[in-house]
Amino acid sequence: MAQAADRLIAAIARDRLAPLGLIRKGRSRTWIDDHGWWLINVEFQPLPNRPGCYLNVGEQHLWVVRDHLCFENAERPLGSSTFVALDGDEEAFSQAMEGVATAAVSAVARRRVAHGEGTDALSRLTQGSDDLNAGIASALLGDADGTARLSARVHDVDQELAASYLRLSKSAAREKVSVDVATTRRQLGLAALNVVRW
Repeated sequence: MAQAADRLIAAIARDRLAPLGLIRKGRSRTWIDDHGWWLINVEFQPLPNRPGCYLNVGEQHLWVVRDHLCFENAERPLGSSTFVALDGDEEAFSQAMEGVATAAVSAVARRRVAHGEGTDALSRLTQGSDDLNAGIASALLGDADGTARLSARVHDVDQELAASYLRLSKSAAREKVSVDVATTRRQLGLAALNVVRW
């Protein structure tokens, strides 16, 4: 039944998410809405011994170099404990998955609008609860005081990255981010970009 669940999830996700421009990460259950310097990641998360899925949606800012997808500001649009299971009835599962896909489409649309693009997005990020992203956005906007204030509050694991922005000019911060975004995109297997624009 696990293979049937994988097949049905892939087909419904392809029908509903691909027309919006999302791409499937290999043969996984994860779909990516690629905005160049940030992503919206959509995951139809499996359980080891039960066919079906949870729905996870989150953002990822590519200026933090990683070789894996992550879910910043993560949510489960169906509720934290809602697992849609395939219990033998493929037709019923397909109908339930249409509801899951609708929730995924709504979450992507909402996040696209809420995040925004360009300097408007950077300004919004400076007001967010993620101090690392807020600090980097401040540096990209040329707000050295904001960068210093936010960098002082980041978690220990991110201290070195946050500190690397403290004395950078706006243009130097943008150059660093362009390099880091390109590195992350390469490590994630995403297409290369010529330039990141704000």
